[in-house]
Amino acid sequence: MQELRDYIFVIGSLQGFILFVLLVFDSRVNRGSRILGGLCLGLAISFLLPFIVQERHIFGVGWLIGPVFYLPACYGALSYLYIRTTVSSMPLSLADSVHFLPLLACYLINFDTLFDGNQMLALVSPGGSAEPLIWKYRLSQLIVFSQAFFYSALTLRFLLRYRRQASEQLASFNPNIFNWLITLMGFNFAIWSLKAVLNYGSGSQLLVLLADLIIVALIYFIGFAQWRNPSLFSVVESKPTEEPGRTPPDEVDKTGPSAMDSDTGRALIAEIREQMQSKQLYLDSGLTLAALASHIGASPHLVSEALNRHEGQNFHTFINGYRVDKVCASLKLHPEDNILNLALDAGFSSKSAFNAIFKKMTGVTPSQYRRALNSPDL
Repeated sequence: MQELRDYIFVIGSLQGFILFVLLVFDSRVNRGSRILGGLCLGLAISFLLPFIVQERHIFGVGWLIGPVFYLPACYGALSYLYIRTTVSSMPLSLADSVHFLPLLACYLINFDTLFDGNQMLALVSPGGSAEPLIWKYRLSQLIVFSQAFFYSALTLRFLLRYRRQASEQLASFNPNIFNWLITLMGFNFAIWSLKAVLNYGSGSQLLVLLADLIIVALIYFIGFAQWRNPSLFSVVESKPTEEPGRTPPDEVDKTGPSAMDSDTGRALIAEIREQMQSKQLYLDSGLTLAALASHIGASPHLVSEALNRHEGQNFHTFINGYRVDKVCASLKLHPEDNILNLALDAGFSSKSAFNAIFKKMTGVTPSQYRRALNSPDL
């Protein structure tokens, strides 16, 4: 069992270092990829902890036991910052350093013994002899688990909030991105819950190791997928053209009272539909709510409210309804044409976004729709 564990740790550490190099130093990667690379580096270092303990006397690395042992106190923050930056392209700021307070707290709580290899080993080892200092270990473990749950909840809140904003402001994004990430965060929360139960109960150390390996395997899988496709979880797949007065999603005022009566709303909808028909604005893959509002001379807030109140749709659904209708009409006229080319011509920005939206609106995939058109029963 010991040999198997050591083998797993060596492989895990090696993979972590490789992913760190790929995600940080590849010229194709973005800011989110580099944050994920930092998380992979932290996991790789954590995998080395058993070897640091074993070889502490030979290589004089015992002082690393404390700093490495408490590294998981920043994993929640790194996961959150990775998803926030990748999904929204929101840059990091000095204020984001607050997310590393849990790690700093663990280091400060254990400061007097943090670099004392023998003291830390006695403290963190099962049946360790540092009983007078055990409160530090327990408090630090509480911080580690608390930050994991806190950042899981914070990430979920961000995803739900940004999904709503994206649907109201952007026409070109893959809605499945949010479903995938919310599922991943739910899985991550479940594994951390299992770890907490095992840690504070009488769980088997083998189960604790298994839970750790599942978390690491999940992050490494995401890291490899992110390296292969740096825009994997990017919501804004096609950067919109900057327009004068364009308002970012977070800055659109939706808190004030409505300034739109029924007649105004119907007039706005009529104007929007006229612009869709005459100028085919939906063909622009970078179309945003602000751009549409600029075309009809209204505020983004009023346009959004008119769509929701009189059409029962958000901006994303409304615009992509026109795009799906155009693809369907094109397939009826030219059933042998390449479906992706028709989708791009209709204003979709990527294959993944097109497939997800088409199936959601029609109930079938584009290929199934074309086969149905060619069916002799129709």
